[in-house]
Amino acid sequence: MMGAAISRALEQIWDPAFRKVLAWSLLWTVLLFVALAAGVSELIDYAPQAQSRWINIAADIGAWLLFLGAAWFLFPAFATAIMGLFLDDAAEAVERRYYPTDDPGVPLGLGTAFWEAVKLGLVILGVNIAALPLYLLALLVPPVGPLAVYYLINGYLLGREYFELVAMRHLRPAQVRMLRRSRRGSMILYGAPIAFVFSIPVVNLVAPLFGTAYMVHIFKSISRNSRPHEP
Repeated sequence: MMGAAISRALEQIWDPAFRKVLAWSLLWTVLLFVALAAGVSELIDYAPQAQSRWINIAADIGAWLLFLGAAWFLFPAFATAIMGLFLDDAAEAVERRYYPTDDPGVPLGLGTAFWEAVKLGLVILGVNIAALPLYLLALLVPPVGPLAVYYLINGYLLGREYFELVAMRHLRPAQVRMLRRSRRGSMILYGAPIAFVFSIPVVNLVAPLFGTAYMVHIFKSISRNSRPHEP
């Protein structure tokens, strides 16, 4: 199931139907991080200067390295929120290509999809910030430790959150929760490919689109073997 979902999602990334979604998603993501970089540059300019030129250079390099680390760390949360603007378009393109005979999903609408994605992005951000002590402890076993913590936390969160975003187009909230809970133990596994794509610089720019397309296939496979009903 996962292998086919990954293959189909990667194959469709360059599909004509995805190009507009990909272009806008990349544009907004790049603009966000350019704005953050400009803010860091302003903070560096206004920071107190030491008497030693080399100390100032080292401090500037350290600040930029810290920004790059934070950008990599926070990217999944920001990108998930931005993807809310294009969720319906991406999911509909996958459904039209691979599931034309299935009942189409009901569009969440721009406002609802964006707000849900923002909430999910905040969950990802909040949990990762709360897990900072684990990340710091994991530095004792570089590089395996931090990566293991990253994949365990974000594999579960991204699997769960992208699953919910996709499933909401087809099921009521109570049904989404029931279906997700029935597969709770598999969410890390489902989310691992998304977390992996998010962890690769530059490639992670297409991660939200890949995650949405991939999770549509996962949801379709699961829903065909499940019949969630309202309690």
